[in-house]
This record gives sequence, C-alpha cells and structure tokens, in this order.
Amino acid sequence: MIKNNQPICETDLRGNKYWYLTTDDISHLKDDSFSIESTECSIGTKFWFLHRLDGPAAEYCNGDKEWFYYGKLHRLNGPAIEHANGKKYWYYHGKWIYCYSQEEFERLIKLKALW
Repeated sequence: MIKNNQPICETDLRGNKYWYLTTDDISHLKDDSFSIESTECSIGTKFWFLHRLDGPAAEYCNGDKEWFYYGKLHRLNGPAIEHANGKKYWYYHGKWIYCYSQEEFERLIKLKALW
C-alpha cells in the first residue's frame, strides 16, 4: 500500500531492495512511452514500474544500485547504474548516454546532441 504518495520499499530474501509504484498508482498515466514491466522476486512479490526520486530504485546486496524514473533508467545528478566494482552508466529517460563523467553527461544533455 502506498503511504503519502511515496513508492513502496520491499527487500527480498537476498537483501536486494526495490522501490516501486503499484499499477493502481500508474493507471492515470496514458503515455505509451513508459515501459511497464514486472519483475518477480524470490519471495513471489511482483514489482511494477520501479520508481524512486530520493535514491536508487533498486539496491542489490552486492552493492550495485540502479535509479529509475517511472520504470525507465534515469538520473540527472549522477549515473543511473553504479556497480560495486566502480563501473558507471548514465541514462536519460531510458536512453543510455555514452560518456565517462557527470560533466560530460551534463554537457551532452545541454547540447541536445542525442536527439
């Protein structure tokens, strides 16, 4: 159940944490550009539409983190994927942005070189 319009956090048996919205919370969205997928965890809970504004939507027990915005990898203030081994990947509304730093990412977004 959603509390105060905030995403729900669940932890699976392996210690992975997921933040998500339920399908009831997204039924008002009519934009077909959103990718709605479900993931079934080891505890049998289905997660729909990973989403979180104040941190990663998925935190894995190995230290990997992923930021999602309405079901798409997305983050403006850092890489959307951070692996525990140090690898980082930047995404903008689900699109992978080939870059090596936050500064390069911000420059590319401002230039709109990707559109």
